[in-house]
Amino acid sequence: MKKYTRSLIATGIALALVACNDDSSVNDGKELPASQPVTIEVNGAKVTGLTESNEITALSGNKEVVRVEAFKGIKFADGERFQHSSLVKVDGSTDIDATEFGYICPQLGETGEAQAEDCLNLNIWRPAGTEANAELPVYVFIHGGSFESGSGSTELNRGDTIVAQSISDYEAGDRSEPFIAVSVNYRLGLLGSLWVDGKENPKGGNYGIGDQKRALEWINDYISEFGGDAGNVTVYGESAGAMSIGILQEDKDVAGQDYQRAIMQSNPYGIAYKNYASAQSIWNDVKVAVTGSEDTADKNVQDLLADMSLEEVKGLQQNLKGNLLSYLIESKPSTSGFLPFAPYIEKKAFGPAGHHLTKQPLSNTDFNVETVIGFNTDESNLFTSMFEPLLYANIKNKDGEFVLGGDVVLQEDFIIEGVIELPKGTSVRELLEHEAIGGMYGILVKAFFGGIPKVSESIPGNCDVISFAAGLCKGQQLFSKVSDYKPELGSGYSLEMSTANIRTARMLANDMLFTCPSRKVVQNNVATSTTMYHYEHESQFNFWPFDAMPLASLSCQNLDGLKGKACHAAELPFVFGKAINGAGQPVLTNAKDNQVMAAMSREWFKDTLFTDNEWESGSDNYLKIGGEGNIFESAANFGADDSAIGARCDDLEAKGLLDF
Repeated sequence: MKKYTRSLIATGIALALVACNDDSSVNDGKELPASQPVTIEVNGAKVTGLTESNEITALSGNKEVVRVEAFKGIKFADGERFQHSSLVKVDGSTDIDATEFGYICPQLGETGEAQAEDCLNLNIWRPAGTEANAELPVYVFIHGGSFESGSGSTELNRGDTIVAQSISDYEAGDRSEPFIAVSVNYRLGLLGSLWVDGKENPKGGNYGIGDQKRALEWINDYISEFGGDAGNVTVYGESAGAMSIGILQEDKDVAGQDYQRAIMQSNPYGIAYKNYASAQSIWNDVKVAVTGSEDTADKNVQDLLADMSLEEVKGLQQNLKGNLLSYLIESKPSTSGFLPFAPYIEKKAFGPAGHHLTKQPLSNTDFNVETVIGFNTDESNLFTSMFEPLLYANIKNKDGEFVLGGDVVLQEDFIIEGVIELPKGTSVRELLEHEAIGGMYGILVKAFFGGIPKVSESIPGNCDVISFAAGLCKGQQLFSKVSDYKPELGSGYSLEMSTANIRTARMLANDMLFTCPSRKVVQNNVATSTTMYHYEHESQFNFWPFDAMPLASLSCQNLDGLKGKACHAAELPFVFGKAINGAGQPVLTNAKDNQVMAAMSREWFKDTLFTDNEWESGSDNYLKIGGEGNIFESAANFGADDSAIGARCDDLEAKGLLDF
């Protein structure tokens, strides 16, 4: 197994020098040179972009201004509402103004960027003066956002800084060549994925995935005229972007054809994609919301949706989000309801064959391109944060009074046959602490992973993965059969007990959604060059600011209040070399942040990321990033020195709990 040697040695001096810059000030107050138009010819069309100045910290540690050409908002496909997109070809009949970013795809909330359904555009950054057919490597970024938000043009996701660094490093002799960066948009929310009858519509309703394929097709057709090598394309994405790449890996007409390598940052392989019937159930909710009845013909509802204003469609999506709890409990497989607008499995037994997504990627994907896959230390805090306040429900003060609200009693007998029998008048909090319930911790684990018993028609229960030997649903097994995940319970509920249960819930979510499934995927792909990484860096700033996401911010802040944890998406500023948080706000960085940023935003875009740490079953090796040792450090025996993560993953795999 190779180690990181030359590449890190070459940047070692830079890291020491960069550490001296412990803030994120730019250009010492001087104005950067103004942008200038640049026009190139692409298949007979004149495409006009901008030559822009980007200030970076060079390997020498000095500030340097580098010129990068940016071509923004290039339309790659047409996508009518609830129709699959079609490629927009470039020819001499129409010139292209690529001097401004295009619309981003419609999404809820304030984005600061103009939204419209005409949003299927991409952005290209290349070294200034690049000639056509220069055959530079190409890196294509697919953004995250739970398949509900995000864009390729948000400041953090722009490729200007990383391309500028590649130019500077090439001139300094640290790279064999610079590279070209591309970012893309794809349809989101209801507009990106909505069930259709697969017999009548064989391509299914995963429109956003189709958009991504059209973007890669466009890049494959035209990137050579921007100086890129269509045979050397790397796709990389974070969160929903990584999930998208996991889906694209299943399509052998895309993987290995339109791209040759892949990087998946924080792909929650442990979150299933809803099956055909569960996707249809959401469609039935749409029918009720639009017409008041599930019995309305599909075609009539589709016609009504087509005639709605964009704001009405977004309002419909907002209403559906109010069903998150029922989706979480009812969608199959368990966990799939957590992302209700993610793609769905289009294949159905004795029914449609499916098109874009036909099987769960966790256990059924054979990579045929070199792949890097990894996770962050505190990945799931972002997801558990919205439920964590519930784990403090039973805390009492020194006088025995509940801190959060008064007590509530059952208004009727509560009976789950053979499990619980409590009479009318029993404290609800006593019910919660019943051994079969397991407190709010137990309820959350069973709601998410399966094991909520049927109480009534309105609470139908969920249990789609059953261990026949144990006679238990997955959530019940996690709760009662895996010692590492057992909660602390008791009548003397305290702040300490609740906090301990929150830590356990976070560990469980990290293991089940990110860490162990990622390792399982790597283990299943030994025939292909695959690298696993673990991002550990705790930065001076919290990626999730309190004013934008209070609960997420609290869960991603260290107790000392001085560092942000390695939470979901926390690596993005370090990949893109931008001192910006998740809300797009500038942040102050310290010496270690600058070192990690200088290293990661360079090493991420080198061949050595794929070749120097290939996973080997005998050593169970992985790449540690941003830990206490070297910034990029090869390590063996995964989890052996990290709270026995590896042992927990082995236990989950042995019990079959990682499967859907």
